[in-house]
Amino acid sequence: MKKIYPIVFLMAVLSGLQACSDGDDPDSLTGRLQLEGAIGASTRAVLNSGYEADLAVCFARCDAGESAWQELPAVRIGGAGSTPVVFDVPQFYPEGGKSVQLHGYYPRSGWAGGAGGAPVYTVADGETDLMATGVLNGSYPDAQITGCTFRHLLTQLKFVCFSDQPDLWGAVTQIEVEGIYRQQTFRLTDTNPTLSPVTTSGVATLGAIGTAAGRTFDL
Repeated sequence: MKKIYPIVFLMAVLSGLQACSDGDDPDSLTGRLQLEGAIGASTRAVLNSGYEADLAVCFARCDAGESAWQELPAVRIGGAGSTPVVFDVPQFYPEGGKSVQLHGYYPRSGWAGGAGGAPVYTVADGETDLMATGVLNGSYPDAQITGCTFRHLLTQLKFVCFSDQPDLWGAVTQIEVEGIYRQQTFRLTDTNPTLSPVTTSGVATLGAIGTAAGRTFDL
Protein backbone atom coordinates (compact mmCIF):
# COMPACT_ATOMS: atom_id res chain seq x y z
CA MET A 1 0.00 0.00 0.00
CA LYS A 2 2.83 2.40 0.67
CA LYS A 3 3.87 2.33 -3.00
CA ILE A 4 0.41 3.46 -4.14
CA TYR A 5 0.32 6.74 -2.18
CA PRO A 6 2.76 8.73 -4.36
CA ILE A 7 0.84 7.78 -7.51
CA VAL A 8 -2.49 8.83 -6.02
CA PHE A 9 -0.98 12.09 -4.74
CA LEU A 10 0.46 12.91 -8.17
CA MET A 11 -2.90 12.28 -9.86
CA ALA A 12 -4.60 14.61 -7.38
CA VAL A 13 -2.11 17.39 -8.08
CA LEU A 14 -2.53 17.03 -11.86
CA SER A 15 -6.31 17.04 -11.48
CA GLY A 16 -6.14 20.24 -9.43
CA LEU A 17 -3.97 21.98 -12.03
CA GLN A 18 -6.33 20.99 -14.82
CA ALA A 19 -9.37 22.34 -12.95
CA CYS A 20 -7.62 25.65 -12.29
CA SER A 21 -6.69 26.09 -15.95
CA ASP A 22 -10.17 25.29 -17.23
CA GLY A 23 -11.79 27.67 -14.74
CA ASP A 24 -10.06 30.84 -15.92
CA ASP A 25 -12.66 33.30 -17.21
CA PRO A 26 -11.28 36.12 -19.43
CA ASP A 27 -14.26 38.33 -18.54
CA SER A 28 -13.26 38.27 -14.86
CA LEU A 29 -9.75 39.63 -15.45
CA THR A 30 -9.04 42.74 -13.40
CA GLY A 31 -9.23 46.08 -15.18
CA ARG A 32 -11.16 45.02 -18.27
CA LEU A 33 -12.83 47.88 -20.16
CA GLN A 34 -16.56 47.12 -20.29
CA LEU A 35 -19.27 49.59 -21.25
CA GLU A 36 -22.70 49.85 -22.82
CA GLY A 37 -23.77 52.06 -25.70
CA ALA A 38 -27.07 53.74 -26.56
CA ILE A 39 -28.15 55.53 -29.72
CA GLY A 40 -29.45 59.06 -29.31
CA ALA A 41 -32.90 60.14 -30.45
CA SER A 42 -33.11 61.15 -34.09
CA THR A 43 -35.63 62.33 -36.66
CA ARG A 44 -33.96 59.99 -39.13
CA ALA A 45 -35.58 56.60 -39.60
CA VAL A 46 -32.43 54.57 -40.25
CA LEU A 47 -30.55 54.70 -36.94
CA ASN A 48 -32.68 55.55 -33.92
CA SER A 49 -32.70 54.81 -30.21
CA GLY A 50 -34.43 51.46 -30.76
CA TYR A 51 -32.13 50.17 -33.50
CA GLU A 52 -32.36 46.37 -33.33
CA ALA A 53 -29.40 45.23 -35.45
CA ASP A 54 -25.78 44.95 -34.29
CA LEU A 55 -23.92 48.13 -35.23
CA ALA A 56 -20.28 48.07 -36.38
CA VAL A 57 -18.77 51.06 -34.59
CA CYS A 58 -15.26 52.17 -33.69
CA PHE A 59 -13.52 53.77 -30.71
CA ALA A 60 -10.41 55.92 -30.69
CA ARG A 61 -8.24 55.39 -27.59
CA CYS A 62 -5.51 57.52 -26.05
CA ASP A 63 -3.88 56.63 -22.71
CA ALA A 64 -2.52 59.24 -20.31
CA GLY A 65 0.94 60.43 -21.32
CA GLU A 66 0.47 59.48 -24.98
CA SER A 67 -0.38 61.69 -27.94
CA ALA A 68 -1.40 59.17 -30.59
CA TRP A 69 -4.90 57.71 -30.80
CA GLN A 70 -5.47 54.02 -31.52
CA GLU A 71 -8.29 52.66 -33.63
CA LEU A 72 -10.43 50.04 -31.83
CA PRO A 73 -13.13 48.36 -33.95
CA ALA A 74 -16.14 47.26 -31.90
CA VAL A 75 -19.78 46.24 -32.15
CA ARG A 76 -22.69 47.81 -30.32
CA ILE A 77 -25.10 44.90 -29.72
CA GLY A 78 -28.53 45.62 -31.20
CA GLY A 79 -31.53 46.50 -29.06
CA ALA A 80 -33.38 49.37 -27.46
CA GLY A 81 -31.72 51.48 -24.78
CA SER A 82 -28.18 50.71 -23.64
CA THR A 83 -26.67 47.46 -24.87
CA PRO A 84 -23.15 46.00 -24.49
CA VAL A 85 -20.25 47.26 -26.59
CA VAL A 86 -17.95 44.39 -27.60
CA PHE A 87 -14.43 45.27 -28.75
CA ASP A 88 -12.93 43.12 -31.50
CA VAL A 89 -9.84 42.88 -29.27
CA PRO A 90 -10.52 42.98 -25.48
CA GLN A 91 -9.37 46.23 -23.87
CA PHE A 92 -8.01 46.94 -20.39
CA TYR A 93 -7.42 50.09 -18.37
CA PRO A 94 -3.84 51.37 -18.07
CA GLU A 95 -2.00 50.04 -15.04
CA GLY A 96 -1.35 52.10 -11.93
CA GLY A 97 -4.67 53.95 -12.02
CA LYS A 98 -3.70 56.00 -15.08
CA SER A 99 -6.54 57.51 -17.08
CA VAL A 100 -7.70 56.63 -20.56
CA GLN A 101 -9.69 58.58 -23.16
CA LEU A 102 -12.17 56.92 -25.51
CA HIS A 103 -14.24 58.42 -28.30
CA GLY A 104 -16.76 56.25 -30.14
CA TYR A 105 -18.05 56.96 -33.62
CA TYR A 106 -20.03 55.52 -36.53
CA PRO A 107 -19.43 54.46 -39.27
CA ARG A 108 -16.14 52.66 -38.71
CA SER A 109 -14.70 53.89 -42.00
CA GLY A 110 -12.85 57.16 -42.34
CA TRP A 111 -10.11 56.80 -39.73
CA ALA A 112 -7.16 59.12 -40.41
CA GLY A 113 -5.11 57.96 -37.39
CA GLY A 114 -1.80 59.26 -36.09
CA ALA A 115 -1.14 61.95 -33.50
CA GLY A 116 -4.18 64.18 -33.33
CA GLY A 117 -5.91 62.02 -35.93
CA ALA A 118 -9.67 61.93 -36.26
CA PRO A 119 -12.29 60.28 -38.46
CA VAL A 120 -12.73 62.02 -41.81
CA TYR A 121 -15.97 61.19 -43.60
CA THR A 122 -17.00 61.71 -47.20
CA VAL A 123 -20.61 62.86 -47.42
CA ALA A 124 -21.88 61.42 -50.66
CA ASP A 125 -25.64 61.84 -50.37
CA GLY A 126 -28.49 63.06 -48.21
CA GLU A 127 -28.83 59.67 -46.50
CA THR A 128 -25.41 59.62 -44.78
CA ASP A 129 -25.72 59.15 -41.01
CA LEU A 130 -22.75 60.12 -38.78
CA MET A 131 -22.61 59.67 -34.99
CA ALA A 132 -20.12 60.18 -32.16
CA THR A 133 -20.11 59.73 -28.38
CA GLY A 134 -17.91 62.63 -27.35
CA VAL A 135 -14.73 61.99 -25.38
CA LEU A 136 -15.04 59.59 -22.43
CA ASN A 137 -12.54 59.70 -19.55
CA GLY A 138 -11.95 56.91 -17.07
CA SER A 139 -9.52 54.95 -14.92
CA TYR A 140 -9.47 51.74 -12.90
CA PRO A 141 -10.77 51.09 -10.32
CA ASP A 142 -12.29 54.38 -9.14
CA ALA A 143 -13.64 55.99 -12.34
CA GLN A 144 -14.56 53.25 -14.79
CA ILE A 145 -16.38 54.12 -18.02
CA THR A 146 -19.73 52.35 -17.89
CA GLY A 147 -21.76 53.83 -20.74
CA CYS A 148 -21.94 56.16 -23.72
CA THR A 149 -24.43 57.52 -26.24
CA PHE A 150 -23.85 57.68 -29.99
CA ARG A 151 -25.33 61.07 -30.87
CA HIS A 152 -26.17 62.17 -34.38
CA LEU A 153 -23.89 64.79 -35.89
CA LEU A 154 -26.12 65.58 -38.87
CA THR A 155 -29.38 67.49 -38.77
CA GLN A 156 -32.27 66.44 -40.95
CA LEU A 157 -33.65 69.15 -43.22
CA LYS A 158 -37.18 68.85 -44.51
CA PHE A 159 -38.46 70.92 -47.42
CA VAL A 160 -42.20 71.25 -47.97
CA CYS A 161 -43.31 72.80 -51.26
CA PHE A 162 -46.65 74.56 -51.48
CA SER A 163 -48.43 77.13 -53.67
CA ASP A 164 -51.61 79.21 -53.57
CA GLN A 165 -52.17 78.13 -57.17
CA PRO A 166 -51.54 74.37 -57.12
CA ASP A 167 -53.15 73.84 -60.53
CA LEU A 168 -50.51 76.09 -62.14
CA TRP A 169 -47.63 74.90 -60.05
CA GLY A 170 -46.64 71.69 -61.81
CA ALA A 171 -44.35 69.13 -60.13
CA VAL A 172 -41.11 69.64 -58.21
CA THR A 173 -38.83 66.71 -58.96
CA GLN A 174 -35.59 67.73 -57.26
CA ILE A 175 -34.25 70.08 -54.59
CA GLU A 176 -30.50 70.52 -54.18
CA VAL A 177 -28.29 72.11 -51.52
CA GLU A 178 -25.14 73.59 -53.00
CA GLY A 179 -21.71 74.38 -51.58
CA ILE A 180 -21.34 71.44 -49.16
CA TYR A 181 -17.76 70.37 -48.46
CA ARG A 182 -17.58 66.72 -49.40
CA GLN A 183 -15.39 65.78 -46.41
CA GLN A 184 -16.32 66.41 -42.77
CA THR A 185 -14.51 65.70 -39.49
CA PHE A 186 -14.63 66.38 -35.75
CA ARG A 187 -12.17 66.61 -32.84
CA LEU A 188 -11.66 63.55 -30.69
CA THR A 189 -11.00 65.67 -27.61
CA ASP A 190 -14.42 67.36 -27.69
CA THR A 191 -17.08 66.39 -25.16
CA ASN A 192 -19.84 67.53 -27.54
CA PRO A 193 -18.34 67.09 -31.02
CA THR A 194 -19.69 68.93 -34.04
CA LEU A 195 -18.80 68.42 -37.66
CA SER A 196 -16.45 70.85 -39.35
CA PRO A 197 -15.54 70.89 -43.05
CA VAL A 198 -12.24 69.74 -44.44
CA THR A 199 -11.67 72.86 -46.50
CA THR A 200 -9.12 71.16 -48.72
CA SER A 201 -11.79 68.74 -49.97
CA GLY A 202 -14.02 69.39 -52.93
CA VAL A 203 -17.42 71.08 -52.78
CA ALA A 204 -20.48 69.01 -53.62
CA THR A 205 -24.17 69.47 -54.31
CA LEU A 206 -26.50 67.22 -52.33
CA GLY A 207 -29.93 66.33 -53.59
CA ALA A 208 -32.89 66.01 -51.26
CA ILE A 209 -34.97 62.83 -51.40
CA GLY A 210 -38.59 63.36 -52.42
CA THR A 211 -41.67 61.51 -51.17
CA ALA A 212 -44.12 59.72 -53.43
CA ALA A 213 -46.28 62.83 -53.46
CA GLY A 214 -43.37 64.79 -54.86
CA ARG A 215 -43.81 67.73 -52.53
CA THR A 216 -41.87 66.84 -49.38
CA PHE A 217 -38.09 66.43 -49.52
CA ASP A 218 -35.68 65.21 -46.82
CA LEU A 219 -31.94 65.83 -46.53
